[in-house]
Amino acid sequence: MFNRFASYALVVIAALLMHTSAQAERPVIAIIIDDIGYELAAGKRVVALPGPVACAVLPGTPRGRFLAEAAYSAGKEVLLHLPLQPVSNNYRGEPGSMLLDMSRAQFAEAFTANLDAVPHVAGINTHRGSLLTRHPGHMRWLMEEIAAHGNLFFVDSFTTHESVALPIALDVGLPATKRDVFLDPDDDPQTVEREFRRLKDRAQ
Repeated sequence: MFNRFASYALVVIAALLMHTSAQAERPVIAIIIDDIGYELAAGKRVVALPGPVACAVLPGTPRGRFLAEAAYSAGKEVLLHLPLQPVSNNYRGEPGSMLLDMSRAQFAEAFTANLDAVPHVAGINTHRGSLLTRHPGHMRWLMEEIAAHGNLFFVDSFTTHESVALPIALDVGLPATKRDVFLDPDDDPQTVEREFRRLKDRAQ
């Protein structure tokens, strides 16, 4: 769905945290901008955005480490945008891909390498994954790896309604949620505006 060279103004995922702040007594919305790491100029625009927008950085990308450092310095939360295998007959993989045919040891090694590739990671969210996130065994491996590294949260980008990632994350004891609204199902500005309204309505 996402082109790695698309404008990051369009590559936005909103994860709606379905609870109310006890202090503010208002809904809480988290906005995550995905696919950071390939384009320097676009990544810098994301880092310069006002407010607590989270930056999800792809591992193994040419500018991912630099942009993660820049985001952290700007006070943004940095996420590892973890590439998981999608349902696709022509999927050739990408840097850091977590695949269905990996052994438990290979899975753990790949996850650690991805985590090491992106500095200042506070949490993990999924990139693609319409195949892997429906497999309970692999999702338990993933959540156990996240838990083993400590103090990380998990966001399921929920690219398939068959995903079992969130309930397994919660079962393992991770702080976790899932994406509720894609702000950019297409690149029409009116679509993005409509999805923002839908996000606010759902939060309320």
